[in-house]
Amino acid sequence: MAPSKLQNARSEKKLQLVDMNQVKYLRFDPKTRICLETEHLNSCTAVVILSKNAAILGHFAPRPAPANANTAVGDAHIKAKMNELRTLLGQHLQDFVQKPGSTSIVVYAVYMGATALQSQRDIIESQLKSWKMQFKSVPYPVLDSDQPREPAKGTVLIVPIDGGAEVYIEDKRVASVKGTASAITGSSAAESSKASSK
Repeated sequence: MAPSKLQNARSEKKLQLVDMNQVKYLRFDPKTRICLETEHLNSCTAVVILSKNAAILGHFAPRPAPANANTAVGDAHIKAKMNELRTLLGQHLQDFVQKPGSTSIVVYAVYMGATALQSQRDIIESQLKSWKMQFKSVPYPVLDSDQPREPAKGTVLIVPIDGGAEVYIEDKRVASVKGTASAITGSSAAESSKASSK
């Protein structure tokens, strides 16, 4: 079996890693082909801003400290992280606004068939709407601590390609931007459409 995109990026050390509660920007370089990746999603939310030229990736924990389970504190944390993302977007607006095919993706957790953090998903989607950004929400399943994990579990990978980029969630391609077109693909996107229509 051929190596996956994630395996290739890791083996070739062509990765810029986004740690938990970080937001990073990457302008695609056709020479280096550096990818943008985050990992260990297992209740966290990831946000992707994507164009054919660049990407922003954020990885947000449900709350600022694991011991603090207060919903209001968690929601305030997400608002603060989205403000951080908006500031970074503003610094690189020329790479995203009015670029043909630009899109956004919300990668959210699902546990036992339901959105794990609905209020936080609502906050993120509301912010993207207020910024006049097109977006798609794509779910990933949360695993219990005793469940086995594949190497790609909980990962989001943005891979530069000729004329654009592709987005992989847990090694499955869910989006692509190339030239003037963007597409959200795969079963995860289909599930997201159903969830959003409820």
